[in-house]
Amino acid sequence: MLLAAVLSVSFCFRLLLGLTEAANFPAATKAIAEWFPQSERSLAVGIFTMGPGLGAIIAPPLIAGIIMLWGWQAAFLIPGAFGFIWLILWKRWFHLPADHPGLPEDERQFILANTESVLVVSSDNPGNDERPWYWSLRYKEVWGPDAQPLRVGWSVLFLYLLVAFVSDAGAGLRPEGDCIVCLDPVSGS
Repeated sequence: MLLAAVLSVSFCFRLLLGLTEAANFPAATKAIAEWFPQSERSLAVGIFTMGPGLGAIIAPPLIAGIIMLWGWQAAFLIPGAFGFIWLILWKRWFHLPADHPGLPEDERQFILANTESVLVVSSDNPGNDERPWYWSLRYKEVWGPDAQPLRVGWSVLFLYLLVAFVSDAGAGLRPEGDCIVCLDPVSGS
């Protein structure tokens, strides 16, 4: 019964995370296309693509430390607060190059001259009209990348459940302790 409750709640929150986090990469790519000349975009995309992998390395020991110092609730509140702070800072200081107040005019002209807006018109959508969210599922090439987060999510979920159940069995492991930090990279996340 407990396992069913944990799985259903975890599935719901993982689904919400996926729905809300999904816009990050397209938005970052759009910001890079607006700010970087074509010759520098690959480096910029590489830097922001490195972020999730780096976060997966840095976050587990930080979260474990937060849990040990302030409890498991703080492990949700502190990263959530940082997310809201980031949102406020982004909304306050992000501008397009054309109307950025602190950008020198010569740099503005360089950016605008070297970033071209490319409109892609495909043969199956010549009018470039709006498509429903499930439109890309017609192509088998997107099935693998779309399914990959499910694999990672479930492997991490079962890893944490394993630690929790072994702990409940009296093996002396603490779910909030070093065990999770050591085992997390093994899960493939």
